[in-house]
Amino acid sequence: MSRQGAKSDQGDDYQRFIALHWMIRLISDDEIEYVQAQSTGLPGVDEKITVDDIVVCYNDGQRRHIQAKKNQPKNRYWNLTDLKDELPKIQAQLESSPQAFVELCSQTSFGDLKSLFDSGREYPDLAAFNNHGDNKKLQNLLNQLAEKWNRSQEL
Repeated sequence: MSRQGAKSDQGDDYQRFIALHWMIRLISDDEIEYVQAQSTGLPGVDEKITVDDIVVCYNDGQRRHIQAKKNQPKNRYWNLTDLKDELPKIQAQLESSPQAFVELCSQTSFGDLKSLFDSGREYPDLAAFNNHGDNKKLQNLLNQLAEKWNRSQEL
């Protein structure tokens, strides 16, 4: 097997490990209705699945769409440029349903993207986030993401 093929196979294994994790949770978590890997569509849901590596469907209708990325070359952290092919799929999935949320999984860090996500949970709204003085780097990242998605920061 070529080096490229071996790397691809490792990525597939990583995705299977993530799916296995959720299948084990399905056994003990009554809130999870079912789990799909490599989803091509959800029963009773008339929308395209764009983040399809693993989909966890909950009894209350919420759905966790998981994009599994094994790692970055040389284990550097992920940034918006690295995720350029994934961002349109993530945007489409998020906009397809208010019940859908997207999770990115990787063995390497998401760096500033993770910091932006964590900061978003610390503040009650965008104004509070923007009024906090030490968020300039993260505000810039949010601006970049809003530009790439052609959406306002509020969304």
